[in-house]
Amino acid sequence: MEEVVSVFRSHPKKYSLHTTRSWEFVGLEERTKPYFMKKDLLLKSKYGNDVIVGMLDNGVKDGHGTHTASTVGGRRVPTASAIGGFARGTASGGAPLVRLAIYKVCWAVPGVDKDVGNMCFEEDMLGAMDDAIADGVDVN
Repeated sequence: MEEVVSVFRSHPKKYSLHTTRSWEFVGLEERTKPYFMKKDLLLKSKYGNDVIVGMLDNGVKDGHGTHTASTVGGRRVPTASAIGGFARGTASGGAPLVRLAIYKVCWAVPGVDKDVGNMCFEEDMLGAMDDAIADGVDVN
């Protein structure tokens, strides 16, 4: 098969979901030096207009997938606040004009609490990357 580049054995490796410190991870945390070097990044990128962001997660029907999708591309919501009415302000995703392509790669383990029971396998992640490329997402 000419189109097959390589084949490797699947090892049942389990990966977990991560959500905290999103902007610090990509170098846009306001209190870190990289932020100051990239502070006009959103203006230069037109707030994500005409950009498709591919997300590999457990789907938007679950709380984690919804949270990560809104972190990336949530629209501006004035007068948002946390439960109880504190921390009032304008909420916005990092690039509020992006289009999202979301691929489910993590699965709940039956009979196990979601906090410890989501499993994300390499095969599913690689398959989702193939799907994203086929859908026109620029995968880097």
